[in-house]
Amino acid sequence: MNQFIHVSFEQLKGIHPSLKEQISQLYGLMYNANINDISFNSLSRLLEVFPIAVVKKGTSENDYFVVSGFRQFELLSACHAASKLDSSFDIDQLNMFKVILKKKQKKEELLQFALDDIAGGALLFSLGTKVSAQLEIIKSYLKPSILDDYPKYKQKRNV
Repeated sequence: MNQFIHVSFEQLKGIHPSLKEQISQLYGLMYNANINDISFNSLSRLLEVFPIAVVKKGTSENDYFVVSGFRQFELLSACHAASKLDSSFDIDQLNMFKVILKKKQKKEELLQFALDDIAGGALLFSLGTKVSAQLEIIKSYLKPSILDDYPKYKQKRNV
């Protein structure tokens, strides 16, 4: 049975080794947002809405490999890397977060789960061809405090 647990960023040891080759081939995808478009506070909340899924690293009780939520993990890693370069970044809220601990699965099942995350996520969350127009509609319904958390919506050229 899968369960929710809280882990620290340091406990995530990267993408599961059996998935690395497949997942690395997809890192050329162009995403609409980068770490400058999402505040650390909002990324923390997004990790609650869309948690990263992990499995235990071998017999270790405290180390985990990522098996889905690759985009979230990518943004989280970028935030941690940025905080090491610039000590003014306050990423305390991104040090400990909820993940889904998956039960032990076969390599093929993990790959299917990972590919469902990538293929299904792209279909579920894509805004289609009129991205700017759709972002403008979303922006019109957002509170000013949310706009602060998602700077992308404040940029005229991107919305």
